[in-house]
Amino acid sequence: MTPAARAYASRASVRIVLCAIVAAYLGFATLWAIRVPPFAPPDEMAHADYMYAFFDAGRFYRVDSRRSANDVLPQTQYLERISGYRRLHYNLLGRVPAGYGTRAFFAAARRGAPPVSNAVRAQGSVMPYVMSVYPSTYYVLVAAIARATFDATRSVVASFFAARACNVALGAATLVFAFATFRRRGLGAVTSLLCVASIAMLPLFCWVSAYVQPDNLVIFLVTFALWAAAGKRRVARYAALAVCGILLVKPLYGAVVWLPVAAYAIAIARDR
Repeated sequence: MTPAARAYASRASVRIVLCAIVAAYLGFATLWAIRVPPFAPPDEMAHADYMYAFFDAGRFYRVDSRRSANDVLPQTQYLERISGYRRLHYNLLGRVPAGYGTRAFFAAARRGAPPVSNAVRAQGSVMPYVMSVYPSTYYVLVAAIARATFDATRSVVASFFAARACNVALGAATLVFAFATFRRRGLGAVTSLLCVASIAMLPLFCWVSAYVQPDNLVIFLVTFALWAAAGKRRVARYAALAVCGILLVKPLYGAVVWLPVAAYAIAIARDR
């Protein structure tokens, strides 16, 4: 085998192992996303409520006067009811309703789902309290995916799991860019694969990636920013865009992240 052929085979082997690691992560995270009932993770209900505000409206909107509350959208309330959320929440002995997850369950859930309003009152609306905490960027993204799924299936349950699937996909993208960052900084292929595998199989990473939570978009943007900062000058410009994206998802995170990303980019530029 020629040196060029050996190098090609080596690169192909690395890609195969990386794909296997990402596939293993996707398997665990997807299983978690499907098997864990809606809102069982501690703060998912609050984030899903904000997502369903855009889902129900079907557009951007402005509310001049509002009251903040929790569990205010009809879709959120419906998912709570059919999944037995009140019985499960912080209850180790709680169990999902009989038949949960079966075909009959999903058929019944589709028939009983509340209609979408496609409207938001400008005055006096009760809106999710998370709206006062985080920008709408992440929630608009997952709401668009959830609404498209609902329009295709007429199932609120399917829309919810589509939003979870979006977060699982963000985790997979994070792993790919993490590997690319390790390699770009000169780590060996084996070391880079071991690092990515340790992230992929970390229970906390799989768990958070499997539910509706803006941290999934933030961790992807942070990883992308580090990858871009380690590249050529033209590519490094995208690091600033990624940091701006973090500011539009979680401003506090963006205010903190820009400094290490900038220091990282400067150190790499000096190494060149």
